[in-house]
Amino acid sequence: MEKVIYTINNKGDKFEISKIILDKISCNGSSAGRQIISAFTEDKTVVDFHFQRHSTCTSNILDFIRGDLLHIPADVCPKKFRQEMEFWGIPENEIATCCLTKYQSFLDDEKTFRVLQRDENERHARKERVHVLSKGKGWKAIQAKMWQVMEYPSTSVMAKIFMVFSNLIVLLSLFILVASTSPMFYESLTEGEWEEYLNEIEKEKYGWKEAGSFNETIIDLLPDLTSRVECLDYLELITIVYFTIEIICRIVFFPLTWKDFLNFFIVVDAVSLIVMYVDMIANEVDKREKYEDTFVEAVKSLQIIRVMRLFRLLKHVSSFRILVFTIRASLKDLLLMLLCLLTAVLIFSSLAFFTRDPAFTSIPQASWWAIVTLTTVGYGDIVPKTLPARLVASACAVIGVCMLAILIPSLVNNFMLFNSQLNVMQQKKKTKNEAFLENTVLPVDSKLEL
Repeated sequence: MEKVIYTINNKGDKFEISKIILDKISCNGSSAGRQIISAFTEDKTVVDFHFQRHSTCTSNILDFIRGDLLHIPADVCPKKFRQEMEFWGIPENEIATCCLTKYQSFLDDEKTFRVLQRDENERHARKERVHVLSKGKGWKAIQAKMWQVMEYPSTSVMAKIFMVFSNLIVLLSLFILVASTSPMFYESLTEGEWEEYLNEIEKEKYGWKEAGSFNETIIDLLPDLTSRVECLDYLELITIVYFTIEIICRIVFFPLTWKDFLNFFIVVDAVSLIVMYVDMIANEVDKREKYEDTFVEAVKSLQIIRVMRLFRLLKHVSSFRILVFTIRASLKDLLLMLLCLLTAVLIFSSLAFFTRDPAFTSIPQASWWAIVTLTTVGYGDIVPKTLPARLVASACAVIGVCMLAILIPSLVNNFMLFNSQLNVMQQKKKTKNEAFLENTVLPVDSKLEL
């Protein structure tokens, strides 16, 4: 009996296969198998099966079905190869070990890109919804137009002016916060301020009433207190008024659903504004608050949140968004780094303490030294003296360098991947917009020529 040779014709490239190979393909439930089954006639005399698939991928996959290893072609995108594998019904774990690293790297990059793609699409979709609403009529259109001014600087000249002015107010607020901690912006209390500060018992104690006026004799008896220069108080009042009006406007003119309204920047603005009001109210309720430290200082210390307003200056910078995406996509790597750091700190701090070196009086103190050494900071505030302690310190320093050299590049790689992907997305969007403008302008030009 003559042996039948079956042929797969893929875009003119013919591959001869045996009946056994044909049965493997047709019985695995894949798209290729269904296509082969549908091509059979009743007498099953068909021996030539036509496909329109990627030629190189088809060759490699058929070699694998014949018994060879499954390799990814060097000139083929792993995503395209995955599509071909799905068509032929080949599972991903069949890829040869030498190509599996490349394929796994592609999967990791694809997962990373999806994070950026999803967030950028959501961001762009919100902007488009606002743009569509601004073209309508009524209150929603007014809300959308005002929101464009406050949130999207690229939409109009007014939006750019608002962004510049808003950023200047943010910088002014930060300047006030920084200046409030410097002695340069403090001066001795005036007579009116002493009048506010001193209560009746203290005035009697220092002989305020007997003196009848504020003189140098009383100054020598009074405690050494200073107050912030008055101009900073006026400037802070301006920032409070501005931020209050701004957050009210954002609430009133937000045109979308409330779940889109709450974000990191809104929370920072709200908390910062609350802290500023608490500080101002405390100073008004008790005048002594302006001149001495009390329990309210614990609340005032929350003004450090105002520093986070710096992020408002960066939220329209693409590199800042890439950094945020990188941190989100690299959480596992960061947790691994922290776990390795914690383990190394516990090991080397214990070893350093049990060397009985006088520099290490306890394991917690040695832990501080281990953190500084492992991160290659090296303050030099704790220095081992004995030979065993120095050997431990040397090992700690070497391990720290190796640990950072191994773990940090993964963060850098994610940042570079995000950067390149965002540039591609922006270029595609720019090209699409240019093509749209050309298509809308050309008919007008043709009419003019006519």
